[in-house]
Amino acid sequence: MRLSSYSPLLEAVEYYEVDWANNFHQESIYRGSPTPELELAWDRLWRQHDINVPVNKLSSLNRSVDTNWKQTPTQYGGGAEANVEVFHQLHCLNMIRQYTYLDSYEVPPEGFQKSPEMSRTHVDHCIETLRIHLMCAGDVTPVLVRLDDSKPLGAEADFSTHHKCRRFDKLTEWMEIHAICTEEA
Repeated sequence: MRLSSYSPLLEAVEYYEVDWANNFHQESIYRGSPTPELELAWDRLWRQHDINVPVNKLSSLNRSVDTNWKQTPTQYGGGAEANVEVFHQLHCLNMIRQYTYLDSYEVPPEGFQKSPEMSRTHVDHCIETLRIHLMCAGDVTPVLVRLDDSKPLGAEADFSTHHKCRRFDKLTEWMEIHAICTEEA
C-alpha cells in the first residue's frame, strides 16, 4: 500500500525508529523566546528552493497538464516548479511560533511586515494547513501516563513517544542537490 502521493523526494526517504525527546521541560534549539540563534535554526529548517516536477508526473498529483503551471528552466528539467509540503508546513509552524511571540521582536519578522489583517490571514492559513496535515497523517501512537505522586495530578503524560520517522536530513540533502536555484526561485 502506497502511503504518500507522488514526489521526486520519495527516492530520498529513509526511515528510522526513535523515542522523541519531547517532555514539557525538554531543551531544544527550536523552543523558547526569539533569539538570533533560534530564528536562524527555524530558518534553516524550512527555507528551501523549489524543485522540478516532471510534466508526465502531474497526473500522479491529480493535476492537469493543461493548467498554466510555473515552468522550471530547461536546465532543471523543464517541468512544473513546486515547493515541498514538509517545508511549507515548517514555514507555517514557524509563522505561528513567531505570531505567539510577536511582542518580543524589535522589528516584526518577515511574514508580519504587511497589514495586521494580512498577517492574521496568513497565520489562519497556516493553522488550517497544519490541522489538515495532522488529521491526514492521523498519528495513532499511544501516549502513556506515568503515575507520579510528586506531580499536581498524581500523574504525567510521557510525551517522549516512540515513532518511526523519515530521516529529515536525507530530505534536505536531496533538496540541496535537486534545488532550482534561479533568481526567481
